[in-house]
Amino acid sequence: MMKFTVLLIIAFSLQSFAHGYGQENISLNLEKVTLKKVFKAIEQQGACRFVYKDDILPREQRVSISVANASLEDVMNKVLQNTVLSYK
Repeated sequence: MMKFTVLLIIAFSLQSFAHGYGQENISLNLEKVTLKKVFKAIEQQGACRFVYKDDILPREQRVSISVANASLEDVMNKVLQNTVLSYK
């Protein structure tokens, strides 16, 4: 019975940790910058790490974004709104 209780406590602790992980809020105020600069700004806030090939990013496309305490999902949806790119 004791092992089962400990197992349940560990399982619920891991679930709580997993739910909170990656939930950092992001604040950005960027005007007419490349997507690469936006991704670097998000990475600097510790929200996530981006992996992509440089040649898939449109070099001439500029984006502007102004958000305060937004979720990563909201920021990504705004940033990629008028592009052909998507994320997982």
